[in-house]
Amino acid sequence: YQQKKLAFLPLAAFTLFCTVLLIEWHSDIPPSPLPPHSMACLECITMLSLLPEVFILYNIRKLASTHYYLAGSISCLAAFAVGALTLRLCEPTDSIIHLLQWHYLPMAAVAVIGLLAGKLCLKW
Repeated sequence: YQQKKLAFLPLAAFTLFCTVLLIEWHSDIPPSPLPPHSMACLECITMLSLLPEVFILYNIRKLASTHYYLAGSISCLAAFAVGALTLRLCEPTDSIIHLLQWHYLPMAAVAVIGLLAGKLCLKW
């Protein structure tokens, strides 16, 4: 049988993540200086996530996904998260504004792109 309550478990982790970001944003007084690079972060994350995205979409395509929009969106978010985590671990910036603007906010656009990629690649 399906456990519907388990489907909302990632929402608790997302809420905790947003709470930590909000606390970090409010405690950043005076604000940390923005790094000289900004768009370079988004470019690096995108380049780091291309190979995992191709791998994930190729493997998901073999499965019979009934919700191909959501599967495409989640696959793009997972690949972008790999790139963002890789860059976050090697980038020495503490500016929460930079992280929100150039690391986390583009994930919303990636989710929309994933919806379209799922429709094109995973429909069977």
